[in-house]
Amino acid sequence: MIDKFIRQTIGLLKKSDIVVRPTVIRPVELNHQDNSSPTVHMSLHDSYGGAMLEDNFILQIMIMFSVMDALIDRKYPDLGGESFHKKYREMPDGTDEQIMFKEIYRILKVLRNASVHSMNSVSLEANHSIVASYTHKGLVTG
Repeated sequence: MIDKFIRQTIGLLKKSDIVVRPTVIRPVELNHQDNSSPTVHMSLHDSYGGAMLEDNFILQIMIMFSVMDALIDRKYPDLGGESFHKKYREMPDGTDEQIMFKEIYRILKVLRNASVHSMNSVSLEANHSIVASYTHKGLVTG
């Protein structure tokens, strides 16, 4: 069922009007409260281009996160049904690829949580930057 969900969702995205830019590698700076700033490089390699989803940025985030979460369930079946936090905590991070996969999941999880719990806290800027800033359990995330 997970494979079917992934295939169908990717098919929906390809037929939609969502534009995923051509391959670009951009540094993403993650600011932590302890002032450390690790950098993660992300690359998008598909161009989707239908269904009118372009103007529904919140739905786009939820769909992208859902596909990533399903990929994790398929790749790590022992984590299926676990909380997002537990999945992130227990995903392997021994190789560069595993670290990037895990950190992309974390970034999508933050965007998904902001989208679900505080929709007004997420925006897409004119320069294609995504800005999310919301409070969760007394902590400001962004």
